[in-house]
Formats: sequence, C-alpha cells, structure tokens
Amino acid sequence: MTQPDQPAPIRSEPARLTAAAPLEIRRHAAGTHVSLARQPQLWFVELAEDIQQHESARSAQHLACDSESTSDPWSADEPELPWLADPQAGLYLAGERHLAWFEPGSGRMIPTPGVLWHLGIVAETIEPGGSGRVAVWLVDADALHAEASREITAYDWLGGGAASGDRVIVAQHLQSRRWYFVAQRTDRAASRCCAMIEVRQGPSATPASLNDGTPVPIVFDQISLVAGDMFSLATGTAAGEVTVLAAGRAEIYHHAAAHTESTPSGDNLTEWRVERKPASSGTFGVLEQTILRMHHPNLDQGQETKFLSQLIDVAYGDTLRVQARRIAGSDTLASDTLSGGTPTCYFGLRFVCCADARDHAPSLTTLADATYDPHTGMGGAAYEPTTGAGRRTLKLAAYYRLEESGSSEDRADYSGQARTLRVLTAGVATISGVSGHIGTAAQIDASTEWLGRGGFGDPNPESDFRPASQVVSVAGWIQLDGLSGVSGTANLVGIGNDNSWRVVVDASGNVSAIAGQTGGMGHPDATATVSTAPLGKPLFVVATFAGLAGRATLRIRAADGSFDHSASDTVTTPTGWGSAPGTWHVDIGSTGSSWAALLIEQLGIWFDAPLTPAQQNYLFAAGAGRRLL
Repeated sequence: MTQPDQPAPIRSEPARLTAAAPLEIRRHAAGTHVSLARQPQLWFVELAEDIQQHESARSAQHLACDSESTSDPWSADEPELPWLADPQAGLYLAGERHLAWFEPGSGRMIPTPGVLWHLGIVAETIEPGGSGRVAVWLVDADALHAEASREITAYDWLGGGAASGDRVIVAQHLQSRRWYFVAQRTDRAASRCCAMIEVRQGPSATPASLNDGTPVPIVFDQISLVAGDMFSLATGTAAGEVTVLAAGRAEIYHHAAAHTESTPSGDNLTEWRVERKPASSGTFGVLEQTILRMHHPNLDQGQETKFLSQLIDVAYGDTLRVQARRIAGSDTLASDTLSGGTPTCYFGLRFVCCADARDHAPSLTTLADATYDPHTGMGGAAYEPTTGAGRRTLKLAAYYRLEESGSSEDRADYSGQARTLRVLTAGVATISGVSGHIGTAAQIDASTEWLGRGGFGDPNPESDFRPASQVVSVAGWIQLDGLSGVSGTANLVGIGNDNSWRVVVDASGNVSAIAGQTGGMGHPDATATVSTAPLGKPLFVVATFAGLAGRATLRIRAADGSFDHSASDTVTTPTGWGSAPGTWHVDIGSTGSSWAALLIEQLGIWFDAPLTPAQQNYLFAAGAGRRLL
C-alpha cells in the first residue's frame, strides 16, 4: 500500500542582519549586538604653548564658532585641553590652529599637521620686505592654469621684493596665519639670489712680475661668467678690482696654477691671496683664509693647481682683488706665463643667499631748509654756534642737474620740478649743453665762462649760503678737458667768499679740497690733495668739509674704474668762520683770473653731516644713468 507523501521538515536559520555606518553588528554566543560604532573625537583648537619634538603633555584651547561674528568667527571656549602630543618629531608653535583628534591607545590629542599653499601671480609691485596683493591660480584636470578670481595679501620673507606679474608660490604660516613668499620666478631669483661674477686674465692683460717679495695686483681684464648687474670690474691702473654693488652672504672662490713648461729655471715659491677693501675704510686687507702657496719646480718638472672657496659677508660697495708675490726662489715670474701663456689665476664671487641690491641712499634728498636760515646761516635752537653741538642730519642744500644751455637766470638746477632749491646764473657768456656721462652736461670753456649764484655781478646774490654746523659735502661728475688757462689754481666748485669751501685744480691736474679759509685763498685751515687727476675722463668727485673739526677729505673716481684716489687733511686748531660772514654763494668754473675747461653735471651740496661711504658708493654707481632728483 502506497504511503502518502510526507511534507519536508522545516529548518530554523538565524536572520541575516546588515547595517550601514555608523551602526555596527557584533555576533557572539549570547546573541547579536547592534550598536553605534566608536567615533573619533575631533576638536578645533588653538595651541596655548609650543609643542616641541616628542613632547606629549602640552595644552590648547578649544575653539567655538560664532557664525554671526563680523570678524574672526572662532573664539576660545571650554574646555582647555591639556594632553596634546607631537606625532612626528615636529614643531608646533603657540597660536597655531589645528584640527586635533583623540587617540584612545595613547590617551593623547594629536594635532593634524596641515600645510596650505597656492600658486600665485603678483598683482602689484611689492617692495623688499613689504607686502602686496597676489592673485591665486587654479590648476584643472588637464594641468591648465586659470585665475581663481581670488586674491590674498602676501608678505615678502626673502627680501627680494616682487614685480607685478611675477610667478610665486605662497604658503600660509600657521602661527601668524599670514601668507608668505616661499619661491620666486627663476629669472628673478637668479639675478637677486644667485648673482655671480668670475674674472680672468685675457691675452692683452699686462703681466705682473713676482720678483721681490712685494705683493702686486693680478690684472684681470675679462669677465668669463657673470649673472646679474651687481658688479663692476675696474680697468686701467685698477684693473682686476671687482666692486660689489650689493650686500649679503657670498662664496668667494680662487684658483691658481703653476705649470712650468718654459719657466722657471729653478725652484720658486709664490703666495696668492684675495684682498678686500670695505666701503667704510677705503683700505685693502688680506682675507687670510684665501692665501694659496704655490710651488714652481724646475723647468718641465710638473704642475701644481690649487683651488679654494669660503663664505664671507659682503657689504655694499666692497671691492675685491687678487695679489701675488714670490716668497722664495731666484726667478722673476710673470703671472700670465707661469702656465705656459694660459691664465694662471682667476677668482669669482657668488651670492649664496639673497643679495641686498637696494639703493643705499638714506637722506640724500632731504631738503636742508628745516635746519638752517639761508639768510643768517644760523640753525636757531638746533645748534650751539661755537661748538656746533646738536643735530647732525644730512640735508640737501642745493642740487644742479646742469642740463640746460643758454644764459637764463633760472637755468640748471631743479628743472621741471615742483620745488626749487637754488638756481644758478650763467656768467660771462652763454653756457653750452653737451653730451656728458649721464645725460647733458654744462660745458665751461677756459677763460670765458662760469656759473654762479651770488658773486661776480650776480643781480640776485645769495646771502650766507652756509650751515651753522660748518659741515658741508659736495659731490658731482666733473670732466677736466684742459688746464692751459690755469694760473695757480682754478676753481671747480666753490661755496662762499674768502671764508669758504672749495674744490680747485692746478695746472698739473692736482685737485684739492680746501676747507675753512679765514684769511683768503692763501690761508686754508685744511687742504686735501689728490695728485694728477686724468684729463678727458668723467670723474666722480666727492669732497667733505668739517669746519669745526678742521678736516677736509677728497675722493676722485673715474667712471671706468681706472682712477680711484683719496686724500684727507686735518688741522689741530681750526680758526673757524673769520671775522665777518661775507656773501656766501655757489660758483662753478671761476676764481677771477684762472680758468679750467671742464664739463660738469649732477652736482649736489649737502649740509650738516658728511656723505657716508655707502652714500658715496650709491651716487657713484647710480651715476651711470640715474639722476638724484
């Protein structure tokens, strides 16, 4: 008998449960547990103190957000968190804001070390050390750039400034929450941070004979490698001297070789060294770490080559050169033949940090009228008349571009400017304007012409053009073109009458700065003389006079670097102003019956403080095309 079909047995299975975060499901013997997952604790904090490397118990203040605040919406709130730790051997500074999270295993709060930076293009000129607008740029999926229509204010940390259009990278400094430059475009960085020069001897360089133990300069007449415009290589008698028109940390390197293909005939020893003349002292000194001693063996017995480099601090206006001497042996050695006719020595200079090439010209354009009365020469309460004690701020008393031609009463000083300092009057004849070192210069012909203010029949004489301090500086470009009309001395620039400051030249080209005359031209208090200034060259002439100190200084530099000589003179007891003030004025190119043919341009006269060496260097360097005013 067939049995009817029986139904299949029913099996009991547990329900399949799933969950999405933040829920989590855990199964164990007692059943299935559904709960919220453990969440990280995140806090926005401002550090109350620095967190240095490996520190683990530093404090921070919790920040709360006020969305209606009109300034910073984040402000301190409870609680203060005392357990912040450094996670990566780093450094966090008080004032930084971070998102911090609680790490249960250590029981510490860990700040997230974020870095925020952007590509940018400078939207306006930013001065060295200053700040300005930088436009932020985007990068799309195809690496194409586009302006984000957002600007930030970025601060210059490198000290090189930036021009409008420069490409920069800006990063936010977490502690100050300011944006700073951290890079600049390549070509600008090369000119400011990687400025360098290397000089060598060329085929036409004059050999330096090393034969008596006295150091002689090595004549470098070629620049083999140069970047930037911060250097000046002298030619002529000062050939090989490199003047640095910037300041900063620099590497100096120096190479010497002693390859004896044809000389010497016996063993010799020479010493080579780099010397520096600081702008402040005007005297060369040896950089001891640069001394190289070279062995020159007998004929065809070998070669010795040495190279050194060192870091030095270079100031604006410093001059560097290489000198060599023979210290043992009997041969006369020539610097450009020791290696068989190829250059024996070269040296170079490169900045390894940002060079400071800013104009070193503080106070050069500050007018003098605030410190003295042009009609009495007295400075009121600013000075004590007999001792000269009191304020010593450099003030510009007169400035003459000397660019116009003709005989106009108002010619040749502040042309086209809103203010007037002091005008010069053309003298006996019409003054010609000719091409000068910078622009147009005034041409003074021997025995016929002069420029003045206050003397020789000037209808508008200047009364007492002098400071109570008796301190005067004169600087300008003068080219001596002829001395045949000079009898005794001829005036180049004069201030005053019998009691005066003057720069004069004699028939041999000797130029003198004469200070504080009390009894006429024959009774000077101090005379500083530079011998035989060259004719036909633009010369930068600087004279400083300190009447109460009885001191006169003079420095003359040729534009091409071939002439650079200084002189000074001091008297123990200066006799001062004399018995009467007289009529004090400015005159150029005249002392009555003695005349020099010359060109003159960009003449400045300063009262109350001498021009500093840095200011003199600035005026000299700027003189190749830049007016003072």
